Amino acid sequence: MSEWVATKLKAVGVEVTLKDLGKQEGTDLDLPPLVLGRYGSDPEKPTVLVYSHYDVQPASIEDGWKHEPFVMTVEEDGKICGRGTSDDKGPLIGWINMIEAFQKVDVDVPANLVFCFEGMEETASFGLRQGLEDEADKYFKDVDVVCITDVVWVSDEQISVPQGLRGIIFYLVTITGAKVDAHSGGFGGQISEPMTDMVNIMSSLVDANGKILVPGIYDNVQAVTKEEYESYQKLNISEDSLYGGTGGRSLHDNQADALVARWKKPSLSLHRIENALPGAGAVTSIPAKLVGKFSIRTVPFMKWEDIDQLVRKHVKDRFESLGSKNELEIECHPNDWFYEEASHWNYQAAIQATRNVWGVDPALTCEGGSIPIALDFKKTLKKNVLLMPVGRPTDGQHSTNEKLDKSNYINAIKLYGAYLKEVTNFWHVNTSSNFQDFSTQHTALDLTIDFDLAGKVDFETTENTTGLQWFSPSQTDDKEYPFMSSGVTESELIFPPITDTTEQKTYRFKMEIPISNYLFAVASGATVVSGDRENISVVAHEFAHSYSGNLVTNASWEHFWLNEGWTVWTERNIVRELRGDDEVELQAIVGWQDLIQSIEMYGGEDSVFTSLVLEFEGKRPDDIMSKISYEKGYTFLCYLEETVGREKWLKFVPYYFRTFYGAAVDSSRFKDCVLKFFSPDAAATSSLGCVDWNSWFHKPGAPPKPGFCSELYKKAIELADQWGSLSVQSAFRPSGSDVEGWTAGQVLVFLDLLIESPQPIPLEYCKLLDELYDVGKSSNLEVVTRYLRVALRAGDRSVLKQTEDILGQTGRMKFVRPL
Repeated sequence: MSEWVATKLKAVGVEVTLKDLGKQEGTDLDLPPLVLGRYGSDPEKPTVLVYSHYDVQPASIEDGWKHEPFVMTVEEDGKICGRGTSDDKGPLIGWINMIEAFQKVDVDVPANLVFCFEGMEETASFGLRQGLEDEADKYFKDVDVVCITDVVWVSDEQISVPQGLRGIIFYLVTITGAKVDAHSGGFGGQISEPMTDMVNIMSSLVDANGKILVPGIYDNVQAVTKEEYESYQKLNISEDSLYGGTGGRSLHDNQADALVARWKKPSLSLHRIENALPGAGAVTSIPAKLVGKFSIRTVPFMKWEDIDQLVRKHVKDRFESLGSKNELEIECHPNDWFYEEASHWNYQAAIQATRNVWGVDPALTCEGGSIPIALDFKKTLKKNVLLMPVGRPTDGQHSTNEKLDKSNYINAIKLYGAYLKEVTNFWHVNTSSNFQDFSTQHTALDLTIDFDLAGKVDFETTENTTGLQWFSPSQTDDKEYPFMSSGVTESELIFPPITDTTEQKTYRFKMEIPISNYLFAVASGATVVSGDRENISVVAHEFAHSYSGNLVTNASWEHFWLNEGWTVWTERNIVRELRGDDEVELQAIVGWQDLIQSIEMYGGEDSVFTSLVLEFEGKRPDDIMSKISYEKGYTFLCYLEETVGREKWLKFVPYYFRTFYGAAVDSSRFKDCVLKFFSPDAAATSSLGCVDWNSWFHKPGAPPKPGFCSELYKKAIELADQWGSLSVQSAFRPSGSDVEGWTAGQVLVFLDLLIESPQPIPLEYCKLLDELYDVGKSSNLEVVTRYLRVALRAGDRSVLKQTEDILGQTGRMKFVRPL
């Protein structure tokens, strides 16, 4: 079959490679090879990897087929019958027919194609994962997205695009008693029976209504929103499609509840207890050994490792509670869930293509089953994986009389072409650089002049031009001319080379690993890594930017608080885990003081530059960037957290970042996201109804002051007050024990209070400040520069050399400007 597929691909111009996958485990039989194909190599087009499989389930006319299963038959009503028509030869051949259709009208296929067709899908895809790993950096190196067509609509009536698949954790519970089976007449009541234990354990896993009884298993299950629930109820699904013709008795009263159970909640199914003797009549032996089999279907965003711990604990606790003398073993085989955000351009392309071909918007759904290969492609290639249905759920893919409707097949060929066109459109929009190579947009002119030309350039700057550094002639090597250099001070010269050049230079290259085109967050350097493990908040802040700023970013500068407010909130929650609540409260108080100072600096309580959602009114963003976006944003998030309760808010946080993964968000969309998430929670919704969103977003000035309280802060204030009293007659005598056990945060608050005090501390105490508290010798530049400001304010000339050294060694604006 692999040779047949290769021949068909070659016939339409596909470059084909057969990749050997080795032997079937425990045999000398060769695994069917991967049929790899490549069509097109245009660098101006995206490359789409298409997966299908050419193997099928076994079939025989004796099984009850109306026609010979391996001879394609088209019935009068338009059904194409035969084994593999829907799963998966039909969808596979459709791709070849699509190429033929483009060739017949002499039109280029819109995208480059890489084919990966396997022959072991129906037998657990043995060898595929290893093949993907082997070729990830070779044959599949230039792949942009993946498309899998081995799925079907949610129902015959409802066209859909699934974006999620449940995972599966399969368990084997083995209970061993005697060495051999025993007769119940001779040994019943005398020996410990494995069946008694097994029935007890299996019955403790799930109740008659499908609720899993393992404690904690629902903790990380995402709540279904009101909008999702209502959309499920509106889907056009017949009862026969909903229950797959099984005739099973439903546990749910309506369609929405049934779909929630299938798509959005985990389930646990008991499969069998093996090793009981089969046969007619009464079987009265006592099994010596039993294997109980059950599985759990997991949903995004459950971690199978956590579930496994819960299950093992539950089973072991139950077994121990029985006081059994038998032996227990637990074996686990996990396959994780799969989920892709429909906002990704690969999915948006499929949605638009479906709309173009079928004339309807497809429903975004999930699948109750598992397709491990989808996750293999996602994890191995690190690309978005699209599940694009071709057939219908009543095609009988593993049954007799498998079929594919002719309309589905013809429209699948159209859908493939439309999808590739849309993929290319979305790819250009979403991956093109923000920079253009202007060298291709003009004609170079060679001009010569026949006379000498001398030029003189005069530079004039202001004292506020912080990006320029001037050197007098005596400071240069030749001692003849002055010299000027410029540096991007705000980014600290991290990104060369477009500084101090006579022409703009552009560069073009291909970045194999995609990175965000916004916000470089650097958490390294002598001014951050201080050696005392104290500046962890800075490291935590830059780490948090991986989520708020890179993963999800603000739609425009007006909504900058969504970046920095979230980043400060995340930063302080990281610190909370490392240092405790009191340290976070201390940082929050300091942040509030920074907020008040920034409000005063930028025009006071009535200035439009002090609102959470900024109003630029023609100003450059750099002109009004301040701590307001950071601290007012943090305060607002803390207010919302307090409004709904911390436990509930912590569940919202990952939902927010998953919802807007890779997207740009404004304040309105943030608000909608909050309200949507908490809509199923009546108490939280009621509390959020009291939030004055408009005032928080647009009212200038300080928000309502939170009730931050910290014992660490109180101690810093007390010590600063005592130092302030040294200028008058005071009984206070400083001692090194004053700051024993203090964090750097407390020391910084203490020094800030000395800097801001009405009177400087007496000159004679400056050296004592360093001698007792080691603030001048600290490896932490945050501490040292504040100490120098205290000493300089007191007129201590002995610190001038140290100040000069620091100014020459660091270029960070926060340290240089105050000094």
